[in-house]
Amino acid sequence: MESSGSRSSIKYEVIIGYVLVVAIMIVGLLAVYQNLVRFSETRVRNEDMSELIIVGNVINQLYEIESTQNLYTPESAADYFARYHSLRPEINAKINSLKQLSKDTLRVIKLDSIEVLLDEKEENLRAIAVLLDSINKTPGIIRETVSTFVPRNLNDQIKQYMERKNVVRKSVEESDTTVVKSEQKGLFKRIGDAIRGKQDSTLIIQNRPSAADISRDNIRLAIDTVVNMVRYSERLNLDSQRKFQAALLLRQSSMTNTNHLLTARIDDLLKSIEQEEINKSIRLIEEKEATLNRSSKTVLGVTSLAILIALVFGLLFLMDINRSQKYRRRLEESNVRINQLLRSREKLMLSISHDIKAPMSSILGYVELMESGADENTRKTYLKNMKKSGNHVLQLVTNLLDYQKIESGTWLRKEMNFNLHELVENTVNSFKPLAEKKQLEYNVVNKVPGDLLVFGDPFMIREIYSNLISNAIKYTLQGTVEVFVEPVNDIGKTILKFSVRDTGLGISEEYQEYIFQEFTQIKPDKIGQQEEGSGLGLAITKGLVDELGGKIHLRSERGKGSEFFVDLPLETSRLTETWSSGEGCPDFDCENISVLAVDDDPIQLTMLAEMLKLKKINVVTEV
Repeated sequence: MESSGSRSSIKYEVIIGYVLVVAIMIVGLLAVYQNLVRFSETRVRNEDMSELIIVGNVINQLYEIESTQNLYTPESAADYFARYHSLRPEINAKINSLKQLSKDTLRVIKLDSIEVLLDEKEENLRAIAVLLDSINKTPGIIRETVSTFVPRNLNDQIKQYMERKNVVRKSVEESDTTVVKSEQKGLFKRIGDAIRGKQDSTLIIQNRPSAADISRDNIRLAIDTVVNMVRYSERLNLDSQRKFQAALLLRQSSMTNTNHLLTARIDDLLKSIEQEEINKSIRLIEEKEATLNRSSKTVLGVTSLAILIALVFGLLFLMDINRSQKYRRRLEESNVRINQLLRSREKLMLSISHDIKAPMSSILGYVELMESGADENTRKTYLKNMKKSGNHVLQLVTNLLDYQKIESGTWLRKEMNFNLHELVENTVNSFKPLAEKKQLEYNVVNKVPGDLLVFGDPFMIREIYSNLISNAIKYTLQGTVEVFVEPVNDIGKTILKFSVRDTGLGISEEYQEYIFQEFTQIKPDKIGQQEEGSGLGLAITKGLVDELGGKIHLRSERGKGSEFFVDLPLETSRLTETWSSGEGCPDFDCENISVLAVDDDPIQLTMLAEMLKLKKINVVTEV
C-alpha cells in the first residue's frame, strides 16, 4: 500500500511541477509581450516627426521663394509679392498645425513671433513693390517759359512791324507747361495699379494751349508789358525721386532685418525641434534599454523560478524515490531480519536441543547412577559433574535472557557512582584461576588510577569484560592472554580503553564480519577442539557496548590469535559515596525470620524452602 501510494504521489508531483512550470513560462511570456507592446507604442510616439516635417516644408517654401527673389524692377517685385502672398495661407495653416502639435508654451510663442515676422515681411514686400513702381514713374519733366525785358527800341521795332502787318486778331498757341497734381490714391490701389500695369498717377503733367486776342488797341499795352524775348526750358523733377529712393532704402533695410529675424526664429525653432527629436531618440534608447532590462529580468526571474520549481519538485521527487527506496530497504531488511530470526530460531532450537539437552541428560544420568548405590567418593564425583552441567545450562539460559533483553530494548541500566580501578581489578582477577588451570600466561596492565570515580553501569561493564576475557581463555589452548586497561580524559568524560589479546585460534577475515552475530562460533582446525558455548557471548557484548554508546572492533589472523578493542564513554563522578564491587552482604541473624515462598513449580518451591531452612529461616510454602 505504501509503495502504490508513493508511486501515486510521485505521479501527482510530476504533473503539478509541469503545470507550474508551464504556467510560470506563460506568465513570463505575457510580461515580456507587454513590455514589447509598451516599447512599440513609445517608439511610435517618439518616431512621429510631424513637427520636423512641417517646419521643413515651411523652410522649403520660403527658400523656394527667396531663390526667385528679384526686387530690382516693379514687375519682378510685384510678382515676388504675389507669390509670397499666395503662399501665406498655406504657411499659416502649417504654423497653426505646429501650434496644435506643440505642447510647449514657449514654442507657441515662438510660432506667434514667426507669424508676426511673416506679416511684417509681407508688408515690406508690398511697400517695396509700390516704391519701385513710383520710382519708375519719376522723375517728371517740368517745362518753363522764361521772359526777359529787352530795350525799348526793340519794342518799337516790333510795334512797327505789327502795325505794318496790320494785325487785328491773331490766335497764338502758347506752350504753357503746368504741373497739376492728380488725386492722391491709397497704398492698396497703387499696388493693384502696379500689378495691372497702369501708369502711376501720383504726378500728372498737362500741356494746354492758350489763345490771345490781340487787337490794335491792345498792341501798345502788350508791347509795353509782355516779354520782349521768350525762352523755353525743360528740367527733371528729382526731388520726389529722391524721396521715393530714401523710403525704398528704409523698406529694404527693414526687409533685411525682418529676414534676419525670421531666419533666426525659424532656425531656433528648427533647433528646438531637432533637440526635442534628439531627446526623444535618447529617451527611446533609454526606454529600449529599460525594456530590455525588464524583459531580461522577467526572463531571468521566470527562468530562475522555473528552475527553482524544477529543483523543488526534483527534490520532492528524489525524496519520494528515497522514501520508496527506504521503504524497500526496510522491507528488505525486514525480510533479512525475518530470515535471521528464522535462522536464529532454528539455531536456538538446535542450541536448546543440544546445549541444554546434553547437560540435562548428563544430570539425569548421574542421578540414576547415584540411585544405583554408588560409594561416597563416586557420589561426590557425580555431584561435581552434575553441578558443572547445571552451571552450563544456567549460563546458557542467562545468555538467552540477556540477549532477548538487548534485542527487545528492555535491558534496564543500573547507573551509579563506582570506583573504576576496583571494578577492573576484581573482574580481571576473577579469571586468573581459570587461566592458571589451562597453564596460560595471564598478564594484566591496569592503568586506571586507584581513586578514579566514574558514573555508569558497572554490571554492564563487568559483563563486557567478562565475556571478552572468557572467550580469550576459552579459545587459547596454549600461550598468552593479555589484558590492557587505560582511561583517557575527554571534556568532562572518561573514555575507558580496554583490549584483550590472545594467542589462540584466531579468526579468519571471512568470519570477522559475522563474529558479532548471534549463535556464531569459531570453527576449530581439528576435531575435538570445539569448545562448549551458545554463540551468544560476542553478540551480547556488542549489544552492551552499543547500549553504552561505545565502540568495539577486532584485529585477528587465523592461527595467530585475536585482539579485541573496546572504547566506553563514562561520566566523571563528583560524589563521595560509591559502590564497591568487593562489598559483600553483611551477616544477619535469621533465626526469628519467617518467609513466605510462592512458586508454581513444586520442585522449585521445595528446593527454595530447603535452602532457606539451611539459613535457619522459617519458611511457609504455597503452590
